[in-house]
Amino acid sequence: MMNLISRYNQLLVTHPYKTKMITAGKIHTNHIHTLINYHLKPGLMFFGGDAICQLYINKTPDGKRPEFDWKRAAKMTAVGACYLAPLMHLWYGFGPRKITSMFPYYSSFSKAFITMCIDQTFFAMPITFGLLFGTDYLDDFNTKRSLLGAVDIFPTVIVNNWLVWPAASLITFGLIRGPFRVLWANTVGFFWNIYVSYVVNNRPHLNQIMID
Repeated sequence: MMNLISRYNQLLVTHPYKTKMITAGKIHTNHIHTLINYHLKPGLMFFGGDAICQLYINKTPDGKRPEFDWKRAAKMTAVGACYLAPLMHLWYGFGPRKITSMFPYYSSFSKAFITMCIDQTFFAMPITFGLLFGTDYLDDFNTKRSLLGAVDIFPTVIVNNWLVWPAASLITFGLIRGPFRVLWANTVGFFWNIYVSYVVNNRPHLNQIMID
């Protein structure tokens, strides 16, 4: 186990973008051997969250479990890898350090609290809206429908986000070293992604809105 942690730490230093994207989902890279090496490894958080949702939560109106939707799983994985992972890398690698440097005489907890507040407003809100829009847009590339969908569920999702992520963010910024912040966020995110997968893929009323 210590060897795995040491290896992961080394990869965070030598290949930060690739390593963090791999832990969030599937990536496209010119280095084929890297893709093959990591493609089947645990850590595809969005795929895992969606798979749990499909296999154990989603049910048809008659109470049966629907067939596994690989297109939906690929969509969620792509959003995690190509959208969230790079943004999280940039934010967790630059944002907290910049913010804390602005308050050099504050306590560690105060710095973490300020960072969490900024994280949950200026970062989380637009990123969450983009996530809701993107996951719907990849279904049929209908911009109007996707915007309606994002606006429709954003208030509920962001409120539930604030029930989970402020505490997780305090731990992130107050206790965890920089290189491991994305890994911790992805661990919490695995369970959060189950919820997100359910919400963004269960909105049949939007079709009626489009008809009207």
